[in-house]
Amino acid sequence: MLTTLLAAAIFQQETFVESFPSQVTSFKMVRIPDGENRGTTIKGLYAAQTELPWEVYEIWYLQRDQTIQEQTSVRPETISRPSRPYAVIFTGFGHHEYPAICVSLNSAIEFCKWLSAKTGKNYRLPTRAEWEYLAGNAPSNPDETSWHWDNAEDTTHKVATKKANANGLFDCFGNVAEWTLDKENVHGVAGGSWKTKPADLKPGYWQEYSPKWNEADPQTPKSKWWLANGQFIGLRVVCTK
Repeated sequence: MLTTLLAAAIFQQETFVESFPSQVTSFKMVRIPDGENRGTTIKGLYAAQTELPWEVYEIWYLQRDQTIQEQTSVRPETISRPSRPYAVIFTGFGHHEYPAICVSLNSAIEFCKWLSAKTGKNYRLPTRAEWEYLAGNAPSNPDETSWHWDNAEDTTHKVATKKANANGLFDCFGNVAEWTLDKENVHGVAGGSWKTKPADLKPGYWQEYSPKWNEADPQTPKSKWWLANGQFIGLRVVCTK
């Protein structure tokens, strides 16, 4: 027992903070214990302690990592960043310290590419097996750990306002559903959201991508960056150093 507790105490220290020069924001990455899930070996994996908040996402989305001169000297077609949404599709949802929402899979992938280039680390979306493993067991008391259908009042909430799970991660279940991506091109969101009933908050709760998530977009073609009906969809990044 003592060895287990000592190992746990040491393990809890395996974190690092990703910060951005000239930006007053950062986020913490937490080392996930090595293990296995769905036949997948999970080793050396770090996961973001929280769902990605707007203030980090906007460094990329709004080009806040670039000077005005850099922004205007690069041709628009060479910048893999979102155009602004055709309408304010997140009206009424929180912003500072709230999770980014309406994020398409394409946006999530491109954000990870940008973050990898900025930091020199291998940032990406988790696979479904990795996500289930880092999320851990279903919450025994969802009200303590999750924002869900019964307590969220039809909206997102600030990240890390509920209890963390055994891996030190917040909001794995509820608040916003989080993108996963597998090599077989199977993609969807895991963990449920503020729209999910408490009984469904469990590792196996996963929703495959649906065109309905963007059906309110009147554009032709529809935006590849934003999901007009995706106010319940965000992301959590993982990385291997």
